[in-house]
Amino acid sequence: MKTLFVSHVSFFVVVLCACVTTAGNPTLLISEYSEASSGYDKYIEIYNPLPTAADLSQYKVWLIRNGGSWPEVTIDLDGLLAAGDVFVVANTKAAPAIRVHADLLTSKMDHNGNDAVGLAVTNLSGGWILLDAVGTDGTNAPANGWDVAGVSEATEDHTLLRKSHVPDGETNWSTSAGTSTANSEWTVLPDGTTTDLGFHGTAPELPPFIAIDQSDITVLVNSPVTYTITVGDFNNDTITLSLDTPPPAGAIFTPALDQVGSPILTNTFDWTPDTPGDYTIDYTATDNDGTVTSTVNIHVSGVLPPPDTLWINEIHYDNTGGDTDEGIEVAGRAGTDLSAYRLVLYNGDDQLADDTEVLSGILSDQQSGYGTAWYAKSGIQNGSPDGIALIEVTAGQTNVLQFLSYEGGFSAADGPAKGFISEDVSIQEYSTTPIGHSLQLTGTGNVYADFTWAGPTNHTRGAVNLNQTFIPVPTLLILR
Repeated sequence: MKTLFVSHVSFFVVVLCACVTTAGNPTLLISEYSEASSGYDKYIEIYNPLPTAADLSQYKVWLIRNGGSWPEVTIDLDGLLAAGDVFVVANTKAAPAIRVHADLLTSKMDHNGNDAVGLAVTNLSGGWILLDAVGTDGTNAPANGWDVAGVSEATEDHTLLRKSHVPDGETNWSTSAGTSTANSEWTVLPDGTTTDLGFHGTAPELPPFIAIDQSDITVLVNSPVTYTITVGDFNNDTITLSLDTPPPAGAIFTPALDQVGSPILTNTFDWTPDTPGDYTIDYTATDNDGTVTSTVNIHVSGVLPPPDTLWINEIHYDNTGGDTDEGIEVAGRAGTDLSAYRLVLYNGDDQLADDTEVLSGILSDQQSGYGTAWYAKSGIQNGSPDGIALIEVTAGQTNVLQFLSYEGGFSAADGPAKGFISEDVSIQEYSTTPIGHSLQLTGTGNVYADFTWAGPTNHTRGAVNLNQTFIPVPTLLILR
């Protein structure tokens, strides 16, 4: 759809014309309809044959499910539809080759073959008039779909294309559907056909399009990345799809085998990253009418097994009155150099990182070869939820060791834990929590998984927690 700004005079004419439904006075009409066997590939295309732009706020899409009266479901439209242009309303989960043409994506576009779909216009008195329809109202909806142009149950698992000579909408479905290819207003196309989507009549000379099912991807290191790149063309030109930059090492880009005369080509990208980092992959599609580009951003997060060298051991973020002595304690093996570690605070309201504490020092041996270190941190978030990530930065690589949250879980939207879902500690502090209390790990063991969160209880900042006992790492004895 192209948006045009028109004078008040032409706008007034558009509204008047849109309300005339008699033959010889063109109105907006449904130019294409799809109900595919794939499940979500459902859409209608609306065409403007008027000489001026149409105000789409004066129109609605109506649906009836399994027989009934207009309308059972209403989809509001908005914007200006230029003369000779189309407006596509598609299901939110439709295939990329459909979504790339969609002007409106909505889960309401969920019709089956026996569900009527209509286009209505306001009568400027608060009422609405049906302009055009696929199917009909009433209690006699077919079991699967209506016949069209002599094709049995054609509104199911088919695409219907309005013949280009049809001047306006038709509310008499029998007249519109017809009984043969000669007297029907529609051409019945095979299941899933989208070659005429995005225009009505003669295909415009436009550059190709690129549709990628994922454009911003976050994965853990050693996790597979797979997506499809769909390219299409209106004119059956030769399409060339290329990567502007070399793909990451180990990535497999598989271009479609047939890149000549095919309106829709599906290409694939597969990669299992072994190194954390941010990667950008640019694609270019070219045909006789021009060039288009599209970009995929991939964020690969490092992650280590459940922490045994270092972990978050105690948290204090809220108490009665003004918050005091807020901070975070880490625990781990004695002798650990903490300068490689960071504590990143996350605000659950926007899922963004808002502060970072760079650790320092060496863990001392407080018990059985393990120790703790407390880091005072004023202003720790105490909303619902909020979180803390413990990360390690070594040899230019960022590894996420933990992503904990309190008062609920969430997925980080940026920072080193981007894409990670937090582990909720399942306990919390309150505005009535006594000063000097904290949340702590309790239990016996020598790795994080051995302990359980408890509290609030009396703090043990910089010391082994209450009801926590460290035990030595077992010694492997080799007998010869």
